[in-house]
Amino acid sequence: MFFIFPFRVFWQPITNPGSETAQFGISVSKKFFKQAVKRNKVKRITREAIRIKKGVLLHKLQHDNKQVALFLVYSHHIILPYKQVELSVDNIFTKLLNQISHLSN
Repeated sequence: MFFIFPFRVFWQPITNPGSETAQFGISVSKKFFKQAVKRNKVKRITREAIRIKKGVLLHKLQHDNKQVALFLVYSHHIILPYKQVELSVDNIFTKLLNQISHLSN
């Protein structure tokens, strides 16, 4: 587990031959956003940032023949702009790849 604003990130390596290289989950707390519309907006923004940025992560995981499950928990009370979320997702993937490479060494 690690934290990169505004996400708490939980991940673990998985070994399931039939599954995807990377599995993603996103959670937004009702504590911070009472209205489902706002929670869904945060999830949509985050999913789009993951879709755009996941290519590098997937390529590296396939090259190293690894699989990972990743769960992001949005931990901020304001909906951040897309560019800031995209930058955070990029930083998460960088740190994740770094931790995976240290794990295998």
